[in-house]
Amino acid sequence: MNLRKNTPKLHYSTYLLIFNPNRLSYCVFSLLNLSVKGPYSKIIPMEIFADTTDYFENDEMVRESYENASLRYREKYERMKTPSGKRLELLVSVLLNRALSSYGLSEKDMLYLENDNGKPFFKAYPEILFSVSHSGNAAVVAMERASDSAFSSSGLRFKKTPDHITLLGIDIEKLRTDIPQNEKIAGRFFTPDEAIYLSSLNADKKAYAFTDIWTKKEAYIKAIGTGLTTELDSFNVLKDIPGFTFKTHDLIPDYIITSCVKK
Repeated sequence: MNLRKNTPKLHYSTYLLIFNPNRLSYCVFSLLNLSVKGPYSKIIPMEIFADTTDYFENDEMVRESYENASLRYREKYERMKTPSGKRLELLVSVLLNRALSSYGLSEKDMLYLENDNGKPFFKAYPEILFSVSHSGNAAVVAMERASDSAFSSSGLRFKKTPDHITLLGIDIEKLRTDIPQNEKIAGRFFTPDEAIYLSSLNADKKAYAFTDIWTKKEAYIKAIGTGLTTELDSFNVLKDIPGFTFKTHDLIPDYIITSCVKK
């Protein structure tokens, strides 16, 4: 197993980053939501798990992960054409399973529904919010139980129907170093302020800045549950978005991970 050492620590007062080899990978605990009611008997803050497909040391680990995956991720595995794509889908299942273990649940037993924009949620546990993302050979999963106050303040209620909307989003992107291509994408998908900001930076800062803005945008549209039906140039992540908080997590070298949560 790929056990990384010298894990960096996040310097946020509301976050604690640890690495526990017994739970697979990097994990970030958010201490923002400490109110847990209902069927869960312990406090479960937000958790973020991230790893690469190097986790799979051999074909036996791939087979075991396939056997322990839900129908959804077995089907995703079968649809992938390349071994790397297959392993990436199984990695998401593994990370979801590690996150669900905090609730005494297993990813293998999960049934999924999707909202009208394709955002998945657990059919039997819609109050457990989660978001997944992958890029290159890396994947990330964020999960927490939505507090009752978060839903009441936003006017939402728990539903077991496909119009369920989540308040948690995460995105991971491999650092994009093609500056000319980045500027073309920024001109199409960024707001004028974001594009101007990007073009004003020195060349050595542009790759990080572009990827940072992109992951914030992706995390936000995942958090509000609309996906790409929300135009990426319709909101500016360089400014505060009322009601939402962004955090960047430096967990895997050459990747940027950004979470977006309802305040």
